Amino acid sequence: MTTGHSEHNMIPWGRLCLLGGVNVNEGPISGVKVHEHGVLLLDFDSGNSLVLDMKPTFGAFRFGVLANPEIFATADTDGNFIHWYRDGMMVAELGFGEIMKMVFGEAY
Repeated sequence: MTTGHSEHNMIPWGRLCLLGGVNVNEGPISGVKVHEHGVLLLDFDSGNSLVLDMKPTFGAFRFGVLANPEIFATADTDGNFIHWYRDGMMVAELGFGEIMKMVFGEAY
């Protein structure tokens, strides 16, 4: 893949872009990859990764639109939130704090 940047390799990751191995986004979420059946792989600036099954949230009004695989596949991050889109418009978002509560419960 040619990027036009001869001194740096740019690695696309959703809409996140790593330039020379440095996260150009602010926030603890450094990457998001979409897997089949409502599952996300999240990478954090701490070096940790998390597999997050979003299927249990599809029954809720807020995340019901994510049951559509085409919309779910649009997941990207700005470092603080994961966003999903339909026709270029954001239709759902999930914040870092919400992710931590989903994983660790109210103790977080």
